[in-house]
Amino acid sequence: MLYHSDQVIGKMLLNELWRHRHEVMGLEKADTLAIDNYRNSLVAREIDHRLYSEICEDLQTAARKFFNEPELLVNQFDYLIYLKGMYFKRHSDDVVVDGKQYRKYTSITMMYKSDDFKGGQLNIEIDGKVVTPTIKKGQTIMFPSEYMHWVDPVESGRREVLVAWLN
Repeated sequence: MLYHSDQVIGKMLLNELWRHRHEVMGLEKADTLAIDNYRNSLVAREIDHRLYSEICEDLQTAARKFFNEPELLVNQFDYLIYLKGMYFKRHSDDVVVDGKQYRKYTSITMMYKSDDFKGGQLNIEIDGKVVTPTIKKGQTIMFPSEYMHWVDPVESGRREVLVAWLN
């Protein structure tokens, strides 16, 4: 079950978020993560409250309709930046604590890909088969958080995505 859409988050809102990340926040506010050779990317969690609310509403509307679950809510999101050599190894996003599921669906929106971008492909394992969706700027994909997925190392350029989790 893979949802792929051209415009879940409005184009103006995407542009405003990208501008906010680069002009207001800058990369100095992003932390480099490298956890046991598992993940290597930049992540920024600080996002303007108004942008957060509007983005959540857009993602929730699409997810509720596609997954036919009217109560879905965004409970977390990260803005990830991948530069040359950065990657994310095979993992799932589902989180269960004391029998309660905190991440039921994963959403990935492509915010930016540089013209010289190579590598850095997202791979998703669905029913034992690997799917490598092409995600263009502004497009969003959603899938159950239990699906194994990974991002290949970036060979050149820059890739920026907004990852959200819904429950």
